[in-house]
Amino acid sequence: MAKEISILVDGNLTNGKVTNRFSPGMASIDQTNARAIDFIQTVGVTEEAVTFTDFTGQGLVFLYNLDTINFVEWGLTGSYPARLTPNDPPTVFRLNSGATLYLKADSNTCDVRIVGYDV
Repeated sequence: MAKEISILVDGNLTNGKVTNRFSPGMASIDQTNARAIDFIQTVGVTEEAVTFTDFTGQGLVFLYNLDTINFVEWGLTGSYPARLTPNDPPTVFRLNSGATLYLKADSNTCDVRIVGYDV
């Protein structure tokens, strides 16, 4: 089989005179190893590792902040160049094989849904 993973992206902005549409459509990705994880991790205010056991290739990772008040920073240990704020859409990216993802909550614990596909 081919193109087992599909992701649809469609973003729209309307704010007064400013309008924009980012709609590259559907991305279809091959999956070599039939593995997936889907769980909710309660993230505290100190750095926490997210492990993707049994993944042999790059991991396609989705992060979604379920908290309604606090944000969660994510990145590599000690370096958090990105954040998930409440009501943000899920973030999706590829994590290199052997890399460890770290999350850290802003000022109070946050539940984050983490979905990973071995690619």
